[in-house]
This record gives sequence, C-alpha cells and structure tokens, in this order.
Amino acid sequence: ATSMAAKTPAFENVIGGKLNLKGKALAVKGGVTKKKKKKVQEPETKEAPEIVYKSSDAYDTRTAFEKKFDEQRRKIEEKRTKDKAAKSHRERIEEFNAKLTELSEHYDIPNVSGGG
Repeated sequence: ATSMAAKTPAFENVIGGKLNLKGKALAVKGGVTKKKKKKVQEPETKEAPEIVYKSSDAYDTRTAFEKKFDEQRRKIEEKRTKDKAAKSHRERIEEFNAKLTELSEHYDIPNVSGGG
C-alpha cells in the first residue's frame, strides 16, 4: 500500500527520511551517555563548629523599616477583619442603601419622551 501511495501525484513532492533539527540533537535512548564526574570528598574535621542563635531574628534579613511596615500592614488587616465581622450582611446593605439615597440623581438615566 505504501508503494502505491508514493506513486500518486499528491505525494510527489514529499521528502522522506528523518527530520533534521537545528541546534543540539535530542537525546535518544541508547545514545551517547555523559560520564559522571566523581565528587571530591573533603576530609572531615573532628571539631564541629558550635553555632548559637540568640533568636529567630538571625535569619531575618529585612531592614527595620520593612519590619515596621509589615507590622503596620498586619495591624491594619486585623482591624479590617474585626470591622467586617462586627457588622452583619443586613447592616452593610442598609448602610449602602442609605448612601445611595443621599447621592444626587445626576447619573440616573433621564426619561426621554418620543413626542417632543
């Protein structure tokens, strides 16, 4: 069936063979394997260095301003969550409706009559 398909005019311009890719060739199973480099072991010292950390701030690389900023953000976030939890959904809707009634009706859609 393949020889018949190759003779048809639709397949005359088809080039057979493997696909050539530019650049680095893809790794094929059973192809060239890279040799692993041997790791050089350093001689172990008998004296272990003693590391003493006074607090968890030893790992903190932030500046004093960044620490203060983060603390303020945390306080603001706590205040927001407390305020949100204090009001029920119904109270929030009532406040929103009260604000809407106080607004001017400038942005309302005007009534337009067809008969001038």
